[in-house]
Amino acid sequence: MKKILLTSLLAFLGFSATAQLSSVPNTIVDDLPKYVPHNPNLKLKGPLAPKACTEDTLEYGRYKATAFQAIGISDGFALGQYYDAPDTVTVSGTTFYGWTISTNNDSVTVTVSLYNVGLDTLPTGPPIRTKNIKLDTLFNGGQLSTLRKSITFDTPYTTDKPYIITISSLDTVRVGVVCNSYDNGDGANENIACGTVSNFWYRCLNLNIAGTTLNCDVLLEPHTKYNTFADFTFADCYKWQDSLAPTNLSSPILSHRMYNRYISYGLGQYSYYWYGGAGSSTVYGENPKIKYAFPTNRNVRLVTTMYGYRNGIGCRDTAYQMISYQPDEITLSTDTPVCSGDIAIISALSNGKVYWYSSPTASTPIDSGGIFTSPPLFNNKSYYTRSINSACTTSTRQAIISVAEKPSIPTVLNDSICLNAKANLTATTDFGNIIWWSDSIGGIPLDTGMIYTSKLLSSSAKFYAEANNRGCISSKRTEAIANVNSNNAPTAPLTNLDSLICIHDGQVTLTATSASGDSIRWFDVPSFGNQLHTGNSFTFSPNQLGTQQFFIDAYDGQCASSRIEKKLLVWSFPNIGIKDKDTICLGDTLTIDYSEYIGSIRWYDANSGGTIVYDSSIVQLFDFTGNITYYLEPYSEACLDTTRHSVTVSGLNPGTLSNIMSDNICENKQATISAETDAGEVIWSLDSSFSEVLKTGVSYTTPPLTANQTYFVASRNIQCFSPHSRVEVDVRKAPNAGYNYQVNDIADFTFTADQAGLNYSWDLGDGTSSTSKTVNHVYTKNGNFTVVLTVADSKSCNKKSSRVIKVAGLITGIAESSVVDIKIYPNPASSQLYIETNQSESLVTIYNHIGANVSQTQLINGMVTMDISHLSNGIYHLEVKNGKSTATKKLVINRY
Repeated sequence: MKKILLTSLLAFLGFSATAQLSSVPNTIVDDLPKYVPHNPNLKLKGPLAPKACTEDTLEYGRYKATAFQAIGISDGFALGQYYDAPDTVTVSGTTFYGWTISTNNDSVTVTVSLYNVGLDTLPTGPPIRTKNIKLDTLFNGGQLSTLRKSITFDTPYTTDKPYIITISSLDTVRVGVVCNSYDNGDGANENIACGTVSNFWYRCLNLNIAGTTLNCDVLLEPHTKYNTFADFTFADCYKWQDSLAPTNLSSPILSHRMYNRYISYGLGQYSYYWYGGAGSSTVYGENPKIKYAFPTNRNVRLVTTMYGYRNGIGCRDTAYQMISYQPDEITLSTDTPVCSGDIAIISALSNGKVYWYSSPTASTPIDSGGIFTSPPLFNNKSYYTRSINSACTTSTRQAIISVAEKPSIPTVLNDSICLNAKANLTATTDFGNIIWWSDSIGGIPLDTGMIYTSKLLSSSAKFYAEANNRGCISSKRTEAIANVNSNNAPTAPLTNLDSLICIHDGQVTLTATSASGDSIRWFDVPSFGNQLHTGNSFTFSPNQLGTQQFFIDAYDGQCASSRIEKKLLVWSFPNIGIKDKDTICLGDTLTIDYSEYIGSIRWYDANSGGTIVYDSSIVQLFDFTGNITYYLEPYSEACLDTTRHSVTVSGLNPGTLSNIMSDNICENKQATISAETDAGEVIWSLDSSFSEVLKTGVSYTTPPLTANQTYFVASRNIQCFSPHSRVEVDVRKAPNAGYNYQVNDIADFTFTADQAGLNYSWDLGDGTSSTSKTVNHVYTKNGNFTVVLTVADSKSCNKKSSRVIKVAGLITGIAESSVVDIKIYPNPASSQLYIETNQSESLVTIYNHIGANVSQTQLINGMVTMDISHLSNGIYHLEVKNGKSTATKKLVINRY
């Protein structure tokens, strides 16, 4: 057993003493060509272009570089680079830059592999493709053209998912692999490179070289082929006055930085050239806005250009879409009404083609064009019109043509009067009104209405009646004659011409007198007719509301005077539905509005008699408490309601808020806010209008909050609300519990919290804890460990986060031996180690985790003190050996 253990340990001594990725201190020179940005004249592109792109090498990392460095790989230490596949791509091989680091002209076989990507953005599963290549020691001043190597997989690999290219070696002789500068942070924190420590993969930002984070890209450049295409949609029926934005549906490869070098330049807009058609300018951009100067149908064109890393101006494609403008809504005009039997002419204005329809749902037009002439119309008629441009249609507009009947020739009733009297001439027709003229043709219009009262006439006269129905006139005017005899007419009676009476007053007596004592006659027609009554007074009993006409003349036994028209307006008080109760909230204004009814209302303070408080159909009552009663008397003109109606208004106190309490909480916690009221109940809402009440009660517990929140609180008593108050909940941002880690060595990790100035509590997953911002920890066994960080700020707001880290590569095959009795302390140790054995003279050797001798001393008289301050944190094996026996112990060095 002793022999086997010793042989195993000696075998480890041949391995490299480094236990992490290491730099290669050589200068790398980029002597390869690069394309520079330029803006081609895309107007010269033709309408047909290929879509299949020639093979390109993705030199994304080289184009990002400010400088170059190299990283050594060997058995257990590999490198990889992640690539997206935004669309289907075919990977046929890879270019990389490397050489063998040896003074003996050794050649080393390296393996380039392609892997699927796991959830942690690291290689997963077995390799999809692999290829071996031998590297020599040719360096030639570090020129990339010398270091460039390419492999071609036996069969290409086609995928639409992300992939990783890796490079590895099983040899102990190191190989230098070129990356862009991690000293300068050329990886731009994309974290898409990766590496292994003891054959376990980590993302690059979790690795370091001599304390410098591996913020770089490994120059593993896949050879790819893909298709690009131009495609877009543009909303048809566009409104030409607006700025329009097409939806770009082109190949996603065009907009990806790993494939299109113009994206990495920040010039991705030049991969998209748009021509919007006549009346627009050309524009570059993935999603531009296009503005048109006038409406027309246009053929929009998109030309896409792929600027690969090795193929210059690569493949182009062109897409077209014909778009039509949305015509303007129609503006209609027509002269209406038209007379029965006439035609109607309707004009419609729009920048599309106008079509006319007989119904709103008709699909077949009856005419087209901006002017429509109807057939002769005898009834009201509607036509419908739409403006159409290709498939773009306006809403349907209705043109209503009103048809007026042509009135018949008026029928007249002449009048015979005495000398110096006024004639009352009457005319009637079937439609419309009567217009009285001085002549049969032309002339001067004298009056409008069925009855025309002339001036005082001293001789017979002719007048002419014309019927007019909304602009349609009778075919001719009818002559009306006022015959005047030779006898003088008496003076017209004296009376008030217009009177108002209330229908509820019952009978009313009308009066008229003659200055010369002539007899007074009462008629209901302006001329001729039978008299209703003779005498100075006439009793009338109204039975309906409205205007009633009477005509009065004075008669001397031979001649009658001019008949005088007397109008009576038969009226009533308004019939108002008055509610008997209402409520006003303290501090509010109550408006009682009866303005929808005719007339007005007098507000009294008593049921009879009393004082008028208000005289209006709209009354505003202001702040008061208790009850008050008013007595309302509606009236219109001189007509009063026969009853006063009572209304009682109650003043209600909505309550006054007090003891309003807010809360201060940590993010994602619940707040409790509270308030009290002296009347009613407390209500809570998120808006000041209380459109939604969250809670009714003196306190409200909020849901967990992530940001400051305003709540509103008020007191409510029935329908009365107090003025609201704002309650601000102050939500303190939870501290950042994020952290990063670095792999310093096998099982040696440094964990660093992202945010400073907090209280920290680490659970490192193996029973170890810490309260420092940065923790260095060496694990003693392989496995997965969940590292939990809980942080708290000065206000006790806390948050936690966790990550799973994997420890691999610890040597577990060397067992401790107790042939020799060994005591070592302290263990774990930091700077000094004390060793005691039962052997007088022995050789003490400390080996690191890969078997390298890192410290040795001679033990005399069974005791020795070793200085281990030069050793880094980690797990070691201590061997005590004399000529006869050997013993080993596990040693942990850990410094916080």
